[in-house]
Amino acid sequence: MRLATLARWIDDTLDIGAFGADSSLNGLQVEGRREVRRVATAVDACEETIRRAARARVDLIVVHHGLFWGPAVPIVGFMARRLRRLLANG
Repeated sequence: MRLATLARWIDDTLDIGAFGADSSLNGLQVEGRREVRRVATAVDACEETIRRAARARVDLIVVHHGLFWGPAVPIVGFMARRLRRLLANG
């Protein structure tokens, strides 16, 4: 399934528009592969979640606690490691 189609379906199903404009950045946070064949779910987008998903060749991770919560943070340290791994593994 195409990533854009799946992301739109998830957004509609969860009615993310009902949450208003908050700082959690609900919805697709990091674009990956265009075609999604394998999906994983987790509570948190922590480094371990990302590492395990990469090992399992997952195309999309759906999490409750995304990467971005609250005010913007610099992309350094743990955040840089998370994004680096996500982008490197599509």
